[in-house]
Amino acid sequence: MIAMLFLCMIVGAVTFYLVFKQGLFSTVIMAALTLVAAMITFDYYEILDEQLKKAGLAGYPTKGGVFLALFIISLLLLRVAFDELIKGNMKFPLLIDRVGSAGAGLIASLVMAGMVAFGFQLLPIPAKFLGYDRFPERSEGSAEADLISRLGDERGFFPYGDGLVFSLVKHASTYSFAGKTPLGRYHPDLQRELYLNRLLLSQERSSRVESTAASMGFEEAWLVAGTVIDSKTSQEVFPQPGEMFLAVRINIRATVSNKDPGAKDADGMIRYVLSSFRLVGYNEAEGDRTGLIRYPVGFFRSGGQVVDRAGFDDLKGSSQNAVVELLFAWPRDLQATPPQFIEFKCSSRAKLPSPAQLEKGRSGR
Repeated sequence: MIAMLFLCMIVGAVTFYLVFKQGLFSTVIMAALTLVAAMITFDYYEILDEQLKKAGLAGYPTKGGVFLALFIISLLLLRVAFDELIKGNMKFPLLIDRVGSAGAGLIASLVMAGMVAFGFQLLPIPAKFLGYDRFPERSEGSAEADLISRLGDERGFFPYGDGLVFSLVKHASTYSFAGKTPLGRYHPDLQRELYLNRLLLSQERSSRVESTAASMGFEEAWLVAGTVIDSKTSQEVFPQPGEMFLAVRINIRATVSNKDPGAKDADGMIRYVLSSFRLVGYNEAEGDRTGLIRYPVGFFRSGGQVVDRAGFDDLKGSSQNAVVELLFAWPRDLQATPPQFIEFKCSSRAKLPSPAQLEKGRSGR
């Protein structure tokens, strides 16, 4: 509630200032510049964050700070540049000026509030903060294979600026501002992704919700044949119609080098929950298609074909390098939507074998 009230204050204050102090012409420019600054931020914050980690900040949670700083600096530079480029102003009749600037000002203020909301969600704070919880009612007892189906109803972040920003930026990165990789391919639902990654902090506040790029390595992946048994109920677990089970084995490294702390926390432990992992798939030939994201059905024990369908925020840990097997539900048509990589803590990625290799049998390197 406090978080939403704070964002509403941002929207109200910015809109009031733009309407009564700037006028229609300046406010329209501000709305456009705010959107451009948001696109710049989403394009480069991960790249800049990775460079900072390579420069010696690998053990620090820098994403949220980088995101907000990049947005603020980009917006200020763009505003100063346009003020220098366009010296004058345009006058409109009072009614047109007030109504038009209110509309443009609302867009600008919602984008600003949305970027602030994203910045907070990128910080190492618990999934529920300042009275806001994206999934207030989480169900543990569902028989569905997909972790997301157990979350319950999703609640937006009023005044929904983050949803507006993400929709606009995702659309722009797919079409008019398309780059090498559309945003929606890797992050179809970034707010949900950030929420699930921060569930770790509900169990261990001192844990890191970021890891370094080299902290996870791929070992093996295979299509699971035969019966899969739930470790808690001893009942057989089935994928949804049109889907199959895909198992992935990874190695999580406590320490990569003297300058790279890997995935370990300050006390030397590696900690993670089921929602710290996600599998991302997309078809390279379909550039405008949103990627497919799947979270694990559970932790897998391939020796006995047993899956531990742990709660998505049940804490797991290790004092040394950890080999983890995960079971995912994935569409049977691997060629249509190939699984591309597995991600750990929104930070480290490991590429998966091609569909042809997966269909041949167990594959690794």
